[in-house]
Amino acid sequence: MEPKSGAEKLDEILPVYFALASANWMTTRNWAQSRYEDIETWESFLSENGMSSEEFDRYEDFWISPSGLAVVQGLSERFSDSMLEVTSASVYDVLDNYLKNCANWDDFIREFAECTQEDIELKEGSYSYFSEYAVVNGLCDEDSEDPDFNRELIVELIDRWILQSFWEAKGILLSAYDEIIKIV
Repeated sequence: MEPKSGAEKLDEILPVYFALASANWMTTRNWAQSRYEDIETWESFLSENGMSSEEFDRYEDFWISPSGLAVVQGLSERFSDSMLEVTSASVYDVLDNYLKNCANWDDFIREFAECTQEDIELKEGSYSYFSEYAVVNGLCDEDSEDPDFNRELIVELIDRWILQSFWEAKGILLSAYDEIIKIV
């Protein structure tokens, strides 16, 4: 049997990343369940995303366990290091402060896990899919109370990073394979 490629391994653990929960995701999930008051709707939604209710619950439990929290912490540190590596000195401190103190890593990781290379292509006059979902609605989801917070600058810096480092970033996700595969 041939060893699995990185893409095959990432596909194997993608459903676990899908279940990476944040406060907003949990709100959406609870809203969906209470709005429809129909377990079939929830199970259909999960089925469309390649998993059963039991799998989702198991994956969600992983993310709130000490092991899952350690995985998120490790991934966020590696993503942050990678982003800062290609950031110019003039804005390094701004991005570093944001990534350490304000970034919503679980939403970013979940959204980025589902992004393809096509998703990072910038659209004229609007955000790319990656920018809209992984950065604006993920990483920058909560508005900073800092009056100097510049969402556009953060999005621009992370867009530059992803355009240069897409495959490296996918490798960061894959770096958690050994820990995540234990629960699949």
